[in-house]
Formats: sequence, C-alpha cells, structure tokens
Amino acid sequence: MNNWQNALFALILGCAGCLTPVHALNDGLALTPPMGWNPWTCLKFDVNDAIFKEVADSMVSRGFLDAGYIFMNQDGGGRYSNQKALADYVKAKGFKFGVYGNNVNYTTPVSNWVANWVAWGADYVKWDCYRSPTQDTIFKSMRDAIKASGRLMVYSAHGKPYGVTSAHTDITHMWRTGPDIMQPGQNPNDWNWIFANINYNNAYAQHVKPGYWNDPDFLVVGVHESKWYSPGVPSFTWDEYRTMMNLYCVMAAPLILAGDPRRFSKQSMDILLNKEVIAVNQDSLGHGGRRVKTYPDSGEVWMKNLKNGDRALVLFNRSAKPLTVAVKWSDIGMGGPVFVRDLWEHADKGFFADSFTMQNLPPHGSGMIRVKGQAISSVIAPERAQGLRVHSTSWRIANVNTNKSYHSAPIFNLLGQDVAPRMPRTASGQLPALLLIERNAQ
Repeated sequence: MNNWQNALFALILGCAGCLTPVHALNDGLALTPPMGWNPWTCLKFDVNDAIFKEVADSMVSRGFLDAGYIFMNQDGGGRYSNQKALADYVKAKGFKFGVYGNNVNYTTPVSNWVANWVAWGADYVKWDCYRSPTQDTIFKSMRDAIKASGRLMVYSAHGKPYGVTSAHTDITHMWRTGPDIMQPGQNPNDWNWIFANINYNNAYAQHVKPGYWNDPDFLVVGVHESKWYSPGVPSFTWDEYRTMMNLYCVMAAPLILAGDPRRFSKQSMDILLNKEVIAVNQDSLGHGGRRVKTYPDSGEVWMKNLKNGDRALVLFNRSAKPLTVAVKWSDIGMGGPVFVRDLWEHADKGFFADSFTMQNLPPHGSGMIRVKGQAISSVIAPERAQGLRVHSTSWRIANVNTNKSYHSAPIFNLLGQDVAPRMPRTASGQLPALLLIERNAQ
C-alpha cells in the first residue's frame, strides 16, 4: 500500500503543525473544547443554590478548576432561587457561569430567555430544541438573539436530527451528535451506548475546528459514584472510563463532567485530571481526531494532529477480551523512526522504527501515546483549505481518490503559498471530497 492510500485511511483533517486553522463563529469563544460540569446526570432535579455552591467549592479544592474545567453549568430541573447571586459566587472563584433553556414553550420569544441570561451574567448557554420540526431556524434565532444582546456566551445546541453539516458550525459552538448518553430506563453500565455516541461523533470529525466542536454528550467518568446511582448498581469498568476519556480527548470533544465532583474517588480523579491527556483535548490546532485504522480482531487506532507537529494516538481494544494492538507508522502517514511518549505512564518510551505495540489491552481498554516523527502525508477537506498556508517545503496537493496532482510535476514548493488556488478540480470544475497533501518522501 503506497503513501497516498495510507493517508486516505488516516483522514487527517488538517496538516499537523503546517496549517493555520480557520475559526467558526469568529467571536473569540470556545477556541478549544469547553470544559466544565453539568448536574443533570448525577443530580437530576435534586440541585439547588446550596448544592451548586458546594460543587463549585469541591471543584476548586479537588483541582478541577486548575485543570481547566472552568464552566459551572446548569441544566433542566434545577431549583434555583437567585441566579445572579449564584453567578457571582462561582465567578468569584474563577469559574464561568452556564445556564439552560429549551423551546418547550414555543410562545416564549428567544429574546426573553437571553434577556434573563444577560441579567444573570451567563457565559455559556445550553439550548434544547429537539421537539421542533424547524430546529435549525430556532437555533439560528437564538444565535442571533445572543449576538444582539452584546454579551458573549458559549452556545451549546441539542437538537434532532443529530447529523452535523458545515452550516451548523456557523450556528453554534457545540452541536450534539447523538442522543443522551444515559437515558431513563437504560442499563447504566451498557458500554454499547457509550460507544454508539463515540461512533456518531467520529462520523462528523471533518467539521471540527477552533470555535466549533462536535458534542457526544457528557463525560460520564465516575458517574456511578453519584447520588443518582443506587447502591450495588454495577458501573462501567475503570478501563472503559479511561477509554472514554481517551477518545473524547482525541476527538476534541467538550469535556463536561457528568459525575458529582464531591464524590469522585481517587480512580475517577486520576482519569479526569490527567494533564497530559487534557492537553491533547485542548491543543490549539483544533483538529478533530478520528478512527484511522480498524483491525479484523477489533483493535483500533485513533489519531489527532497537534499544533507542534506531534500526533496523539489512542490504541483501543473494542472487543470483550484482552487484545494486543499495534500501530504501523506507514498506516498513519508517518516515517520512522518515531519517538513515543505514554500519556498514562507519563514516561518516554523511546524511538521505534516501524511500529508501536500495546500488549494485552483489557476489554474495551485503551492507551494514549504522543508521537513525534516525520509526517509523510495528510488529508484535508477542501473547505478547510481556504486561506490556509503551508509552512513547509516540498509538498504536493492531489485528489485523494485518484492521486492525480494539480501540477504535472508531482512535487513542488508550496512554502508560504495559499493552498486554495492550487486545489485540484475535476473536469467539470468540482473539488474532490478530500485533498491529499503529501511531503516529498525522498
């Protein structure tokens, strides 16, 4: 298999360390995936002003604020008496304040919602609009009302159908890509629900960029430790929790905690506060990582490009039995030797010539590594190329499906040149679905 075919498997949506990202709403908000907490899964309707403040206090004392979980959010069902006082309380501690609204009452103008949020000092809005047949119109109306208010607020949208198009990236900062990850009556430890939402999210990776993030729903690590769970109810395994953290971070998904920070065990905190893994999620390149390799034995490799040219890889065992998973550098468009750091062991593993292997990963378990080497090839969606410039020499641009270069000479110098005018087109003048940007391997 040659380099351009391997790059097609990789489906890298931005050239690692070589391209300058394009922002979505261009309001300066959510340039990295939002991080914070939401009470819906762990407390349901049992949350009031005092409990909200307790959680904020715990988030500070237990290190979550310092780790980047800055949004103290509300959801439906809370029994709050003084929203402005709550906002002032959490902001004094260094948080931002998040609110909730929905369109159940279709007669309430969106401007009324926004006026209240502005008066309270809201910094983040979750807007449920899944009962409306014209949800895009209502989401746009809310976007416009927020903009007209003059207050900057991160805008999170939850609607149906869940599919994402490029148009949605100009409406909100976050768009839900799947259903609630834990629904009423659902077996609370059913891994299939978790993985289904991860798969939904993966399908729309090409839309991710600074200012817009695909949202697979809350991060449920440690949720079994909350009051919502009855004693004796089985939970996800710690390996499954770590895999969820790994895949959310490599996909650049928002990290909105669903558990109760007051009750988190050391095991939960070790997963949620891993600064090296969080740094992958928060990398400023804004690349939406995705699954790049699937093996017949249910092993998978997921990859995310990072701003400094490194790549983050998740080696994942999708099966229900222990499995050894390996990644070949040629399968992800890299040439060896490649330097590897394990982000859970917090240890440099050294240089590897052709591949890297994780032995006996537990069922639904995974590991994350950060690799540094020579990128051979990348793949980018045409709409991401507008205004981007290559900051390296000896690259070519080709149609990823045909490997046909724009120029007759396959290798040419693109240093400092705008990518868009050089994109190859079909005979009818159409752009291909994906472009291959390949470095001269000689």
